[in-house]
Amino acid sequence: MKKEIQDISLLFVEDEHEARKNISEMISRRVSEFFVAENANQAIEIYKKHKPDLLLSDIRMPGMNGLQMVQIIKEINPLVKIIMMTAFTDTDYLLKCIDLQVDGYIVKPVYKTKLLSAINKQADIILSWKRIKMQEKEKILYTKQLEEQNKDLDDFSHTVAHDLKNPLGSMMNFSNLIVDSFDEFSKDEIRYYLSLIAKEGERTQQIINSLLLFAKIRKTDVELKELNMSVIVNKTIKRLSEMINEKNASIKLHDNWPVALGYPDWIEEVWINYLSNALKYGGVMPQIEIGYDMFDPQKENIRFWIKDFGKGISEKNQNLLFKKFEQLDQVNITGHGLGLSIVSSIINKLGGKVGVESKIGEGSLFYFTLPHYGKPKDEYLSS
Repeated sequence: MKKEIQDISLLFVEDEHEARKNISEMISRRVSEFFVAENANQAIEIYKKHKPDLLLSDIRMPGMNGLQMVQIIKEINPLVKIIMMTAFTDTDYLLKCIDLQVDGYIVKPVYKTKLLSAINKQADIILSWKRIKMQEKEKILYTKQLEEQNKDLDDFSHTVAHDLKNPLGSMMNFSNLIVDSFDEFSKDEIRYYLSLIAKEGERTQQIINSLLLFAKIRKTDVELKELNMSVIVNKTIKRLSEMINEKNASIKLHDNWPVALGYPDWIEEVWINYLSNALKYGGVMPQIEIGYDMFDPQKENIRFWIKDFGKGISEKNQNLLFKKFEQLDQVNITGHGLGLSIVSSIINKLGGKVGVESKIGEGSLFYFTLPHYGKPKDEYLSS
């Protein structure tokens, strides 16, 4: 017995009780799925529901015979593999089987070796088809992934060119201005223009770091770890302390943070993006709240969020926020269009979700979810 026969499903049709019992005992445990029908009508209903790989059927049955049944099943699936059995050597039956393109023909009494040999022959063909179909599906999926990656690369290139153009252009202009008018400028003026060049250099460095992080996220698999969210949030605030002071912002934090699963360095980048946006668009002297709630108690996911009380975001722009390389059409928006794309990529990679709740004039709440510590880590980690 070939092992491959285990990997096919088979529908057996036989009206005689004893024959049905004996043949079922021969093959029922040798296939992955086994269905039995006592007549043609019952077999058709089973086939419609389960679409087995192989049909093994008697020809002579009360009411609709096996060949009439095959005609109907062939209309459902012209490629179904079929083995017919009969106790009669009538040439007319054989010719009809040939006309119906039946794949195998067995004369009763049915011997185990002969039956299993016929089934194995068809099983080899069926499994070859399945492998080819699987390869075709994999090829289609791979092609689709390549198309998406190529589109990402096109968008990525456009974003890099667009976003680096402004700071590099500014640095070149200020540098040329200093070179051309060096003798005319005072030390304070030179110092001022050099500070602008340094500022644009920092902006360029931030863009490059973001692009490198985006590329790393796509290629890197990480192990989920327990997160000390209080430490991560406070590190984020420290990193943005200069901006917080410039904006004269106030930040209110929750206490007693729950333990979630994630990757600390990446989650810090998520908070950096969320907090910097809240500082930029949270209005004059931004008031910001950072907290959490149990977003999905059934799966024990935690929702972490940051809320500002700025102008809010239109519904149109909310739909664009987390798309790759998109920017909002607000007049006061700046940045390089990758921040929220990075957030989305990170959280998706870690098995969570991102989102925003906002109303014009009432501010915005940006959130992300992560699995609560205690659930199996591989249940959440996405590839």
